[in-house]
Formats: sequence, structure tokens, C-alpha cells
Amino acid sequence: MKCNKKILAVAAAGALTVAFAAPALAMENEFHGMFRTYFDDSNFTINNNGTSLYNPSALYATANPNPGMLSKADQNANFFETRLRMNYTAKLNDDVKIVSRFETNYYYWGNSSYVAKRAGGGALGSRGVNLETKQIYLDLNSPSIDLNTKVGMMPFTDDFQGIFVDSDMPGVRFTHNYAKAFASAAFFRWDDSANNTLTSGNSIYGKNTRDLYVLDGRYEVSKDFKVGGAYYFLNSNVPGGNPGDISLTYGTDPTPNFQMHVLGLNAEAAVGPVNLDGFLVGEFGKDHTTQRDISSLAANIGAKMAAGKGTAHANVLYVSGDKNSATQKGTDHSFRVGSLESDFYNNNMTVLGRNQYSMINDNAIVFDANNNGQGVIFGAFGYDLPVNDKLSANANLGFAATDENNNVLNVNPVTHQTNSSKYLGTELNAEVAYKLNTFTTLTANAGYVFLGDYFKNTAPGGVTPDDVYDAKLIVTVAF
Repeated sequence: MKCNKKILAVAAAGALTVAFAAPALAMENEFHGMFRTYFDDSNFTINNNGTSLYNPSALYATANPNPGMLSKADQNANFFETRLRMNYTAKLNDDVKIVSRFETNYYYWGNSSYVAKRAGGGALGSRGVNLETKQIYLDLNSPSIDLNTKVGMMPFTDDFQGIFVDSDMPGVRFTHNYAKAFASAAFFRWDDSANNTLTSGNSIYGKNTRDLYVLDGRYEVSKDFKVGGAYYFLNSNVPGGNPGDISLTYGTDPTPNFQMHVLGLNAEAAVGPVNLDGFLVGEFGKDHTTQRDISSLAANIGAKMAAGKGTAHANVLYVSGDKNSATQKGTDHSFRVGSLESDFYNNNMTVLGRNQYSMINDNAIVFDANNNGQGVIFGAFGYDLPVNDKLSANANLGFAATDENNNVLNVNPVTHQTNSSKYLGTELNAEVAYKLNTFTTLTANAGYVFLGDYFKNTAPGGVTPDDVYDAKLIVTVAF
């Protein structure tokens, strides 16, 4: 009898074990990622120290202490950069997922060994502690009400191709899908100064913060026409600022204290053989630090159409700027952005605008739409050609000018005279990509910029900076 009881107990325990283990066994583990290494030869990227602002004066002073002996050879440099991104998703079922993304960088080979810092450990001996966490969030579906909820550190891109913000941020977002539309609402906390060694402010959580509130949606009017809209409210009150973010003004704002409304429309349409897309967005509010009103505008239109065996495309971006300093009264017309956390890649540039392949060493003459408070008028034309199923190529022509000059970078250091020209430069670039196998792509990407008169006589000694170029040989493995 005792033996039978023991057998029954063991069987019951085993059944309970299987019952509790079944959900875990049913969980799916999804791994995706990207490995990229490139060799870069440039007189621009590495000598500008991978920062976001092209300043010929600082560049030349670093590259050559004798400004009377400037040449392309004095500035030319080369380096290797490597990045690994690993995406892991724990899929409990079709409606419940935990999503995470991790990243490791070596911003140039030979930088350091046995260190604990971002992008370090790239030298002999390695052993760098530089694993970064980019995203960790819950992705939850509620099929009965057709609602998707995301909670945690998640990616978010604005409805205007990323010119305001495109980054990872902590928050919660609700999205409801309809037959031909969607609507979403979200809250994100960008900064909280409580007990933050980077800022000085109230030690109580939630008192001095930078918060973004989001309402947006999209509607498919027909198969050839879609229209969307978005409203964002950014409430910033972070005493001491955040040294990692010099955005939201065209200089370092020591106390970003402002309220700003962002309101805009976007659309896509097919008109005969041409596919059009674009947006119109305005910012309105009050900067309590500078006591200036905020009123800025940005607009974009892009077009694509089949041409021969490939695709021709064009893109024009306008962003308002301000010619006054941040300390003056009145209205600030500079378009405020998330600085390093914003982008615009639709113009397909390599140096004049941000290069899509750049990683830690990421900079450009026009790094973001704010463009040091000056705004930008940016045009680009290009052609993409799929030669065959393995080989493809493209070429692009771009040009850029400031909307306003604020007398910050276009100054002759000898005469202290400012250039009246707003023209930043013209870029020619080309790319060839070869798909070696299912996962691996080899790419050659290069661009050359003929600097405009905006930069005339702006280097030390009152000399004119050389034209700039950048060339990359890239290996990408995506899985």
C-alpha cells in the first residue's frame, strides 16, 4: 500500500512538473542581429573627432598646428570601425513578447585595452567592458480590442522621417489598429534630474524632467493615397541640463526649461508613375530660460519613379533657422531637435548629410535639421540601379544651404568678418554593393563635397578649408 502511495505521489509530482514546464517549453527564442566592419579613408570624419558639428577652425587646429601649411595630406586619416548588434526576443505566445537589443562597438581599431568604457577595448589584448543595452520592452497584444501596448525602453521615430527625434527611449505606447487606419498615444520620459550625476536639480523623482507626450495616427484614403498627423508636447524642466544633449537650442542650454507643441501632417500618394511623400510640421511654445517664443517650421517632399532598369528619386528638405543668438529676445525660429537622437537619411548623403553606414564616428556638415540653429535648405537627386540579383549600385547629387546665418561658424578668424553666403556645399557620391551570400553584403561607398562660400576663409589664418571627402569599404552580415 505504501509502495502504491509513493508511486502515485511521484506520478502526481511529475504531472505537475510537466504542467508548469509546458508554457516554458512552448516559448520561442528569436535571435537576430547585424555585424558590420568598415575601413574608412577620409579628410573629414576622423579628424573631426567623430563629433556632430563641422567646424573648420577646430578641425584645422587639430589636424595641423601650422595653418599656413595646410594640405589634404595633412588631414587625411584612415581607421577601421566595428559594431555588433544582437536582438533577442522571448516570444511567450503570439500576443506576449519581451524584446531586447544589445550592442558592442570598437570606434576604431587600436583605441585601448583592458578598459571599461563605451566602444573601448579595440587594441592588442582586447578585454574591453563595453556591452551596451539599447532596448528592453514588453510587446503585448490584446486581440479582443485590437490594441498593442509597448512598455519599457523602446525605439521611437517621429512621423516626420526622424528630423525631430529618432531614438530609444523609456515609456509606454498604445496603438489601436483599424481596417484602414491606426491611432496611437504614448508617454516618454527623456530625462529625470533626480540623483543624476549628469545634472543638478531636485532630488525627488519626477519633479525636474523632460517628458514627451504623443498622439498620432494614419488613414488610408485609397490604395494610392495615405495621410497621417501627429501632435507632440515636450515639457522640459531639467536644471543643469544634460551634457549629453546640446539639442533643442543651437548651443548649449544650461537650463533647458521650456514647453513646446509640435504639430504636423504627413502623406504618401501615387500620381501616375510617380510616388510622392512628404510632411509639414511646426513647433510652437515658450523658452523660459531665454524668454523667447518658439515658432519654427519644417517641410519635405520626396519623389520616386521607375526609370529604365532602376529608380530615380529626388528629395527637398526645408527647415527654418534663426539668425539671432539664444540670449536675444523675441521669437526663436530655429527648429528644435533631439540632437544626436535625430536624423534624416532620405537624401542619401555621405558627408554633406549623415552617412547611413557611420556608427560611433558619425558626423556630417549638416548633422541634424537644427544645423546649429541655422536651419537648412537641402536638395538631393539620385538613381538606384539593381544590376542583377547580387550586384546593385547608386549615385547621388546633393546641395545644401543654411536658412539663416547666425555668425557662429562662417567667420574669418583674422578679420572677424562673416561670410554673407549661405551655401554650404555640393556633394557627389556613389555606391556599389555585392551580395556575397544570403547573409553577407560587401559595399563600397564614397562621397566628395565641394565646400560652398559659407566656409570661405574660415580656417585658422583666414585660409579657405579644403573640400572634404570620405570613402568606406564595408562588410555587413545581417541575420
